[in-house]
Amino acid sequence: MPDMAEERRLVISGSLSQVPEACDFVAEAAESVGLDERGVYHCQMAVDEWCTNVIQHGYGGGDPDGRIEIALRLQPYHLVMTITDDSPPFDPTALPEPDPAQPLEDRQPGGLGWFFIRKMMDIVRYELKNGKNTLMLVKKGASPEPREEPASTVPARTLDGGVRVLAPSGRIDSVSARQLESALQAQLDADFTRLIVDMSGVTYISSTGLKALLMAKRRLDMLGGSIALAALSPRVAEVFRMSGFDRLFPIADQLGDAVIAVTRPT
Repeated sequence: MPDMAEERRLVISGSLSQVPEACDFVAEAAESVGLDERGVYHCQMAVDEWCTNVIQHGYGGGDPDGRIEIALRLQPYHLVMTITDDSPPFDPTALPEPDPAQPLEDRQPGGLGWFFIRKMMDIVRYELKNGKNTLMLVKKGASPEPREEPASTVPARTLDGGVRVLAPSGRIDSVSARQLESALQAQLDADFTRLIVDMSGVTYISSTGLKALLMAKRRLDMLGGSIALAALSPRVAEVFRMSGFDRLFPIADQLGDAVIAVTRPT
């Protein structure tokens, strides 16, 4: 298993016969970083679906001059896959998400490949970069070694899936907001990137407290992580609405709904 970030690269032509080679390339890397059988399968399927889509729709069913490049970044229990191609620009995020519960006769053809990619990957991002379609996929595995609990002045606990819950209480003002900011940063330093702030015990929040939450969100956005808030009291919720912060954060009434918000594929 690589101790430090390792990079690998593969280029295939725009031919369906080349897709199995790409799948094998990704599967070997996923195994080497310590992903379990399920994670390896998900990586293969995501690359299979995307490359097939590029060849069928971007390259008109096949183009020997077409080029698909797969760049991998390997870290322990963590695989980043970046796939680029020079077919006509196509943003898959504009596709409507199919409803698996919809009767078969009412479904529109297509879209399932993108659906699988979004459900199976932890992070999915598309951009048109230097005139090329660029899709970044991240699959994270669970390390068998438990992470050390970061020191925190705010009560915190870890849920299944590595979701970290912080539970401040009382007032979050110009004094205590510094403690919250430090506690949030401690989670990021310990590689916890899915955070929930349980606000059920918070009776007051000032603009300084809002700023501490916003700074944590910006850092998590850069890391590809997520943060949600849960159980705001009516008075605290009013402050979020007045400031517009209710549009910046997923806010849930119950902790379970907040967990769904931070674990939902990007």
